[in-house]
Amino acid sequence: MGYDINRVRERTNALAGNPVTDLNDETNAWQVRMDFGWPKVDYAGQWNIFALYKYVERDSVLDAFSDSDFHLGGTNAKGWVIGGNYGLMKNVWATGRWLSADVISGPKYSNDILQLDVNTRF
Repeated sequence: MGYDINRVRERTNALAGNPVTDLNDETNAWQVRMDFGWPKVDYAGQWNIFALYKYVERDSVLDAFSDSDFHLGGTNAKGWVIGGNYGLMKNVWATGRWLSADVISGPKYSNDILQLDVNTRF
């Protein structure tokens, strides 16, 4: 999804006459996740826990398709998420997640978010 640095330089130089030299190719994104417990929590007493690390550079994906909870949406963020699910009754479960994210490049900005949900499936 990234841009072609040479085409950006050509267009900028033609329009403004200023050379563009500070653009970096930041088009990488990756995530590593580990889960433990029941694959799907359907009944009371079933549970699972998970942890993941995510790294999303600024031009790696369209902002509209990024996780809106991680770093409050967008790209240019790295960090981790830990959480778990616990079955309360048939097709009802509680979920808790802790999201911690930092900016990859640019002014320093970090945020931590705690989410608690009760979910149902029907």
